[in-house]
Amino acid sequence: MNRKVALMVVISLLVSTTLALTPMGPPVAGLEKGRFSAGVDYAYGKTGVKLNSGTGASINGDNIKAHYIGANVGYGICEGWELALKLGGGSVRGSRPGGVGFNSDNDGYAIGLGTKFTTCTKENVKWGGLVQILWAQAEGKVSTIGANFQGDENLVEAQFAFGPSYQMNEKTILYGGPFIHVLDGDVTAKGPGTRIKYDLDQDGWFGGYIGGKFDITEKVTYSIEYQHTKSSDVLGMNLTYKF
Repeated sequence: MNRKVALMVVISLLVSTTLALTPMGPPVAGLEKGRFSAGVDYAYGKTGVKLNSGTGASINGDNIKAHYIGANVGYGICEGWELALKLGGGSVRGSRPGGVGFNSDNDGYAIGLGTKFTTCTKENVKWGGLVQILWAQAEGKVSTIGANFQGDENLVEAQFAFGPSYQMNEKTILYGGPFIHVLDGDVTAKGPGTRIKYDLDQDGWFGGYIGGKFDITEKVTYSIEYQHTKSSDVLGMNLTYKF
């Protein structure tokens, strides 16, 4: 199969949940013991991936644009430690090298777990870290250049961050720090007389992020952040209600 067509088929089957880095928020715990929160996450990103066939052949996918929207529920385990459950999905759009076009119909989801912890507090600055892991799965149909393909994909994404959270005033927090992004998965597609399988590799695993968190009311907060790695640039947002 033409490599450009193969790239379009694989990209169209990807779930954006793991291609648009999911919002992380401050790298410290923000829920008191026994308190719940519910929120909505949104992210838009541009990224590049390498697709390996396992036979030595590989394809680079550049300028892949991904949207992610999801829900999360958090709970304060104890002072300085919280857990979160995440559920979401999204869409992916890739470039069309050589004028190759495609139509796709995908059904996918992502589910994940996250935790945040505070290691130390000094005046207006808190230091801590976070870990969040998401599993994504999807099935889809793709039509391109007169051929129909059916496929599925399985992806795992993990983010690890550590850094400070600075309380500027009563309603504003600035945060950020370095983070590690791990991405692993595979995409399989079957068509007329052919079968495509590619392993998904990332081009850069280390990055940094910066953001701000703002109190809208006593119980509602809004945060916005920018994440950057060698292969990705992502704008993430979150709206959270604390019970």
